Amino acid sequence: MVSGFHHVTLSVTDLPRARAFYEGVLGFEVDQDFPGYKLRVRVGESRARLILCPLPGAVDADRFSEYRVGLDHLSFGASLADIDRMADTLAAAGVRADLSHDPLGTAVLCFRDPDNIALEFFEETPRPYTGRAVRQLDLIEDTVAMAQRLGVPIWLRGGWAMDFFLGYVTRDHVNVDWHAWIEDAPAITAALHAGGYQRLAGPPADQQLAVAKDGLEMSFAWLVRTPNGKVTMAGGQHVVEAWPDEVLDWPPGRIRPVRCPIISPHVQVECKQMWPTWMPDSAQREKDAADLALLRRGLRSPRP
Repeated sequence: MVSGFHHVTLSVTDLPRARAFYEGVLGFEVDQDFPGYKLRVRVGESRARLILCPLPGAVDADRFSEYRVGLDHLSFGASLADIDRMADTLAAAGVRADLSHDPLGTAVLCFRDPDNIALEFFEETPRPYTGRAVRQLDLIEDTVAMAQRLGVPIWLRGGWAMDFFLGYVTRDHVNVDWHAWIEDAPAITAALHAGGYQRLAGPPADQQLAVAKDGLEMSFAWLVRTPNGKVTMAGGQHVVEAWPDEVLDWPPGRIRPVRCPIISPHVQVECKQMWPTWMPDSAQREKDAADLALLRRGLRSPRP
């Protein structure tokens, strides 16, 4: 019986250059080295091997093309976190790469080696949170529609604000967090109650509102303006003297057909950085470190 791929052999024009790429950039471990003849590397933790061989008589101008009979591309399985890290590694090495995310599906990182061979890292780990994410996306769409009916502005904050900025779901989210003006609190509270939401215990009503319906939770943190017109929180442990002026001026984010106002990703970065200050007895949360990396990379990338 066939048990899977044992190895794939690639012909390369420059073996030392290929080794520098596959070992030095991609991090594949060399397990056989026949100098000038071939090099074998391990493909992650799998049993598969990749063999690199210099092509006899090849010239530097000879380049791979997927438009010939034979190989189209090689795809390596990886986790979403590893794909995100590899995107940064390739960028640091000056390798052009295209990272695409299906909003609720898989991530794919496409790039080419020094001989133009088409490669990709493909997300193969199932995302167990997709079902809840779909329901939360419906909740977000309904809440935006509610705010439009009321004629009041609202903005996503927290993890979902990051996801709408990036355009895809990055991780599981326990709830959906919003900002709104405190003067709109009575109208929002009444509309949620009429829509079947139950109030949850939490901070005082003049600071925040937490509600739940059908197993999904939302919270609204109220905003106020300082005497000099700056935006800040109405109260609570996350109060700062004032947010940057652009906190509410970022364009709406989008995941699939759902568009939603979000707080500025620059302020999202500041919030993640401020967590140890707001919670001095807690170290920076692991999710915040991962979120910071994604937000910073998103801010460096050209926006559509």
